[in-house]
This record gives sequence, C-alpha cells and structure tokens, in this order.
Amino acid sequence: MLSLRHLPGGGTSALAAAMTALALPGLPGPGQSCGVEPRLIWLSPNESLLLAQDAAQASALLAELRPVPGALACALDLSAGTLVVRLQGGSVEALLPRLVDAHALPHRTDQASRVRLADIAAVVWRDLQDHGGLLVDRANGHYLARWLSYAADAI
Repeated sequence: MLSLRHLPGGGTSALAAAMTALALPGLPGPGQSCGVEPRLIWLSPNESLLLAQDAAQASALLAELRPVPGALACALDLSAGTLVVRLQGGSVEALLPRLVDAHALPHRTDQASRVRLADIAAVVWRDLQDHGGLLVDRANGHYLARWLSYAADAI
C-alpha cells in the first residue's frame, strides 16, 4: 500500500505523469475509489492511497516518486503499518452499519470514505453492494478483529 502525496499544480502533474507511465488509472475524485487491482482511494485533495498486489508496479512508482527535497509529489510505502480487510458476502450491507456511523458509509460502487470505527480511524470502500474493504493501522488489527466478530455475531 502506497500513500501518493502531491502539491496542487506541478505536484499533481508529476504524480499523474508517473502514474500514466506505469499504466495506472487516474487519481480518484473526492469520496471516490477506482479500480480493483490496483485500487486507488481518495483521502484528501493532496493524498490518495494505492492498494496493489503487483510489487513490481508499486516498486517502480516508489522509485519514480522518491521523497526528496523540493519534490512536489512523492510515494510512501505504508504496507508494513497498514491492515487491509476485504469484506464479501450478502451480510456486508448489514455488517458495515454495526461497525461505523451509517451516515458515513459509502453506499454506491466505487465510493470510499474516512470513518471512525469505535475509537480508531479507518477507511472503508465499496466495490459492489456485497463487496467492500476496511483499512486500519496494523496496530489496531486485534481490535478490528474483535469488532468484526462482535458485529457479525449480532447479524
């Protein structure tokens, strides 16, 4: 998982050029998520996340967008500190509101949002009505597992 950070203007152009060179889709808009593999998730006007299983593609983007002084765009590897959980099945629609504020949930395909899962920060996205994902700091993995178990038991 990479954090793609950029300053408006020249930084956005530099990031877009690096992504185009590696055949990656364009940056998602506010509240959006795009692609499946790789998946891009909008976090803020200056940051998107790239979830990719292709290590070569991620490494190439890291090499192209190394954080150096004066750079207007950079890619940072957050893989070691992040836990990504895929949610699938007919109960996803019932499970998610038990985990986070239902008003903050993405309800349509290719939407994403930052949410609070009890007292930890999370990112949630939807692929389809019965597919989605959660992203939390890896340090909160056991906490997330307990919340998922608790919420699933209630369904």
